[in-house]
Amino acid sequence: MTTSHEPATLSVLDDDAALRSDIRRLGSMLGETLVRQVGPELLDLVEEVRALVKRIREQADATAADELDRLLERQDLETVTELVRAFTAYFYLANAAEQVHRVDILTSRSQRTAGWLESTVDRIIEAGLPTPEIEDAIGRLELRPVFTAHPTEAARRSILTKLAAIADLIEERNDPRASDAERAAIDRRLSELIDLIWQTDELRHTRPTPVDEARSALYYLDGLFDHVMGDVSERIDHELGRLGIALDLDAAPIRFGTWVGGDRDGNPNVTAAITLDVLAQQHDHGVRRLVEAVEELATELSSSVRVIGISEELERSLDADRVALPAVHARFSKLSAGEPYRLKLAYVHERLMNTRKRLAARAPHDAGRDYRHASDLLDELGMLHRSLLDHRGELIARGSLQRLIRRAAAFGFGLATMDIREHATKHHALLDALYTRAGEPGYADMDRDARLRRLAEELASRRPLAPTTIDLDGEIATTAGVFSAIRDAHERYGPDVIESYIISETRGADDVFAAAVLARDAGLVDLTND
Repeated sequence: MTTSHEPATLSVLDDDAALRSDIRRLGSMLGETLVRQVGPELLDLVEEVRALVKRIREQADATAADELDRLLERQDLETVTELVRAFTAYFYLANAAEQVHRVDILTSRSQRTAGWLESTVDRIIEAGLPTPEIEDAIGRLELRPVFTAHPTEAARRSILTKLAAIADLIEERNDPRASDAERAAIDRRLSELIDLIWQTDELRHTRPTPVDEARSALYYLDGLFDHVMGDVSERIDHELGRLGIALDLDAAPIRFGTWVGGDRDGNPNVTAAITLDVLAQQHDHGVRRLVEAVEELATELSSSVRVIGISEELERSLDADRVALPAVHARFSKLSAGEPYRLKLAYVHERLMNTRKRLAARAPHDAGRDYRHASDLLDELGMLHRSLLDHRGELIARGSLQRLIRRAAAFGFGLATMDIREHATKHHALLDALYTRAGEPGYADMDRDARLRRLAEELASRRPLAPTTIDLDGEIATTAGVFSAIRDAHERYGPDVIESYIISETRGADDVFAAAVLARDAGLVDLTND
């Protein structure tokens, strides 16, 4: 071992020791929970099973394997269930501790060495790539992680929130500034949460609906909104600045997608109504999060005209706001007297509240009183940004205000863009029914080439294949309804709410043309007008 590597090696050993210490402490607390909640016999059984498994794993002890089989065969169903729950709780706690330490290790390493983003920028600089070429690539960049409707994490939100609280407490306990009294208080809270985990049924006894799955996705989107995107955006801005490139203020190099509520092939219970319900839930939640973020920003943005000026653009906007939202002016013109940014954010806040009400009521956009799309919100926040830049507020503009703008650009009102997915055969079944009702039977018997010719002619024509008066039923009605739901969603939320229609089990161009014909009938495709 060379001297130059000793600090890093010792750091890794220290990290491992700290992790093992936390896992032992949590395991001991879980043992106390088992005694309190069930009795010492369960803890004894857990320890016996653990010791046998350790012998099997470390010593390949066949005798221990036989002992374990006989031990488990002697237990009744209730005891086995409690045993499984005990080990499940242990792994929950161990994973929570490991995640805390993994973040600490990654943070420590990034402080000692360049992170992946910094290293990438270093390589670009070393390569001497032309700035226009880099700007073109960055301008087209979009990373979109997508939440599927089949999460690998089966834990209920009730468990996840408790584990998140435990992770926070582990981090607090490991703070070297924490006193013994503070650590004792943290241990009491940890024990309480472990008891709560034990008393919580971690299994769903009914299959989650798509709306339930959407609520689970919102749990993760909340964490990204609160703790991730603002900081990530700042890092991206900083690294691109090293290349002499500035992202547009409303750029969103990272956005999020979701299949929850749109994946009909994965879940036949996803109807058009479910799709619209999930989108409504996402938008209600997303606007509410923006309301909270604007409230937080307003507490910070206390710049006063008695100290510094504002732009003429902002002055004109405030004059228009006074007319459009007189109740807000009456309330906040005195509360925020001389603080134009806070006053402007009060108007922004009211428009967001009105937007949330409008979307819930499915009412039309009321210009000046609410926002049609998130781009309207970004325009107003961008105006505040420009005013600050022009009046010695660059650090403020590029701080909390810009973090909010980046989050609003990444999440919009709906948090994630929904993809729709349907099986190719469902489109052909619907088209067969439509052609039969139109007096043109035989579509189902055509080979792929013949279908392709028929569908190409249909796309080029102007006639509606499925007029609004046609009465459909069963599965074909559900398939047709999804296209109408996409059109309704576009009209209600804007075109970026659903951008992709995925056709599963596609085997030929006719599968794509089939979906395009149905989309044309719903008003989503219009080849005659490009």
